[in-house]
Amino acid sequence: MLCAPTLTSLDIASTQVKSLDLVSRSLHLLPSWRLTKLVISGLPVSTRTLVGFFRPLAERPAEERRVFRKLKMAKMGMKDGSKELGDAELKVMMPWLRKLDGMDSVSLADNKRLGTYLEPLGPFVEVFARRCTVSYPPHTLAASCRNEHI
Repeated sequence: MLCAPTLTSLDIASTQVKSLDLVSRSLHLLPSWRLTKLVISGLPVSTRTLVGFFRPLAERPAEERRVFRKLKMAKMGMKDGSKELGDAELKVMMPWLRKLDGMDSVSLADNKRLGTYLEPLGPFVEVFARRCTVSYPPHTLAASCRNEHI
C-alpha cells in the first residue's frame, strides 16, 4: 500500500477485498500509527484475522493507540460460515479492544448474533460507553446513561 504512511481513514466496507490481512500487514509495518478510522462492515473475516489486526495495534505505545478513534464492523461475514459477528468473536477480541483507549465511536450494527449472552457484550458496553452504567436484568442488557448528551 503506497499511501499507508499518510493514511488516516480507510473504508473498505462491502468491497471485493477478500481479507483484512493485507491491509493489516501494511499498516502494522509502519513505524508510526496514523489511522483514525476503519470501516470493514460486510467483509468476510475470521476471528484470527481480527485479532491479527487489533493485537498489534493494542501493543503499540499509548500515544499511537489513542490515534485510532472510530471502528465500524456492521454486518460482518465471518469465515466460519456464520453470517454475523457474534459473542464468541467479540469475547476473543476484547482484551485487545479494551486497550484502545482513544476509540470513541464503535458500530456493530446488524450483527444479530451479538447479545445472545450478556458476556461479553456487558464488558464491551462497560468499556466503550464510559459514561453509562450497565445492569444485567434477566435475559436483557440495559444501560442507563448518566449524561443526556450521549
